[in-house]
Order: sequence, then structure tokens, then C-alpha cells
Amino acid sequence: MTETFYITALLWVLERTLALAECPTKRGGLWLGLGLGIATLLRQSILPWVAVMLVWLMWVGLRRGSLRRTIGSLSISTLLLIVMIMPFTIRNYFAYGRFLLLNSNAGYAMYSAQHPMHGTNFQEFAAAPVPEELMGLNEAQLDQELMRRGIGFVLAEPGRYLLLSLSRVRAYLEFWPSPDTSLLHNLGRSGSFGLAWPLMAYGLWLTLRRAKSSSWRAWSVSPVALIVLFMSFYSVLHILTWAMPRYRLPVDAVALPFAALAAVDLIRRVISLKSFVAT
Repeated sequence: MTETFYITALLWVLERTLALAECPTKRGGLWLGLGLGIATLLRQSILPWVAVMLVWLMWVGLRRGSLRRTIGSLSISTLLLIVMIMPFTIRNYFAYGRFLLLNSNAGYAMYSAQHPMHGTNFQEFAAAPVPEELMGLNEAQLDQELMRRGIGFVLAEPGRYLLLSLSRVRAYLEFWPSPDTSLLHNLGRSGSFGLAWPLMAYGLWLTLRRAKSSSWRAWSVSPVALIVLFMSFYSVLHILTWAMPRYRLPVDAVALPFAALAAVDLIRRVISLKSFVAT
């Protein structure tokens, strides 16, 4: 599993994004591109977020009058990202005779997650069978065909897909004990996210409450805006495709500063209450 390495790379990417937003430079673009390349090679599912992040950076550049320098920095980042992906894409083309960006996971994930076997209740540990007529295809062909069929499930039954996606919210946020999971895993889930999410929510509420005094445009270029945008987009992306608690871990890591803010606020309130009682 590369989840820990991916989360580390993702945090680096977000930190470099904030640095580039503050001061767009060629060197900053180089470091951001390197982080993006590493994160993408570990999890290509970050690519939709990369597109959103680039748009946010250009919006910041437009608002702060540094759009030209921002575009220059992002050109370097994008070029480096492409250079790091390209060897694998070229290898896949020679191996399979058609385009395959990095790996062939996306097609099956889309196909299995939207399969009619789920009905309107997502079963995160159930794997949809691959049709026998597709068994002779190579990886790239199979990936594209399964992606086509997965999208077809959505288009054929949009109402069922909407209800199925809503059911994935439970699979994404699950932290409570379940009878089909070992005691160790139940304790791990309940004792980590189960304890942290109330603090994360309270810290986020504190942050957004403090931002009420500024205009929407001013807030939209702040570091908090980028973090909230990532948490929202990344969560929705997985809820609409394939959701499991482990896919929420990157969002947990990004949200921990909100939990820290909440803890500090609560400690200060306790100290103030003690002082008030003592007097």
C-alpha cells in the first residue's frame, strides 16, 4: 500500500500550492511540478484535483495582479508533471497498442461501483464480475471498455445512480464499529476518525465564522479556501465513484489543523472557566 507516501506527497503539493499562490516563481513552479508528479505516480486519482487546483491558482493570480507570473510558474509545473508521466504512458502504448495513461484501475472501479448488482445501496467490498466476452482483451482495452460500460450504467439509470451515490456517503464516513470487522480494526476506526471528526468540524466552523467579516472574493484566495475546496472536491469525487474509509484518509490528514485549532480553543475556554470559577 502506498497510501502513506501518497498522503505525504499530497500535503507537500498543497503546501507548495499555497507558497506559489503567495509568490509565483519559476523555482516554485518546479517544486510544485515535482510534487504533483510524485503524487500522480502514486495515485492517478489526484489528476481531477490538479485541474481544479490550477484553476484556483490562476484565480488567485488574477485577483492579486500576478496572473502572468502565475501562468509562467504553472507552465513549468504542468510540463514537469507531463514529463514524469510520459515514460509510463509510452511504455503502455508499446505494450498494449493504445493509450493508457498510467494504470488500468479506473475503468474497473467505475464499472464495479456503478454496477446494477448494488441497486441503490453501495457494497464497498463487493466486486462486480467482468463479463466473459471481455476476458480476451488486454489491460488497456479492458480498462476502456469497462469505463464505457460504467458510464453507461449511469446514463441508463440516473435516478438509481444518484441514490447509489448518496449511499456511498455512509461508506465514505464510516467510523463506527461493525460486526463484520475485527476488534482491532473497529478500535482503530472509532478511536481515530471517530474522535477527531468532531474537533475537525468545530475547528472548521471556527475558521469559517472568522472569515464572515471578509468578502467572498477576498476569502476565495485565502489558504483556508484552498483547503476547504480540496476537502469538498476530493470527497465528492469519491462519493460519485468509489467510496471507502481509506479513500477519506487524505482528507483526514488535511483536516487535522482544524482539529488542532478546535483543541486550542477548547483548552482556552477551560482555562478561562477555571479562572472565572477561582475568582
